[in-house]
Amino acid sequence: MMNRIAQREAELIDSDAFLPLMLSLEGDVTETAGSNFFIVTGGKLVTAPTSQVLDGVGRVTTFEIASQLGIEVVAKRYQLYDVFNADEVFITSTPFVLLSVSKVNQTTIGDGCPGPITGRILKPWNGVAGIDIRGQALAHLDNEACEDSKQFHPP
Repeated sequence: MMNRIAQREAELIDSDAFLPLMLSLEGDVTETAGSNFFIVTGGKLVTAPTSQVLDGVGRVTTFEIASQLGIEVVAKRYQLYDVFNADEVFITSTPFVLLSVSKVNQTTIGDGCPGPITGRILKPWNGVAGIDIRGQALAHLDNEACEDSKQFHPP
């Protein structure tokens, strides 16, 4: 029920809202109504602490992949200000595996395209999931310029 209320509130802000972002009572970003939520700031992944979210398979797998790639993961409390100023944002969930987020509350994140850290993490995820996640993600983007984004084509 709470997720449905959140979805309706998000649609009041943006009729094209895909997933509502959930906040704690203190205003900390936690997760979406169906996925784990990550921001990238200064080359580090930041996500809510386990005490505030469900520790999903996608979240744990993302931690493992990031560790293998030498990307630091920080589980800490953060707020919308941090999301709006993030370099990149992505979600992990069973249906989408890993999906870049281009806007939050009608605010474009970075240049609105998937970023280099998302691309680096995505490559090993393809093997884990057994699908072309990049192709799946591009099907959801409004920004055609992102299709040729060099950032999303990691070496």
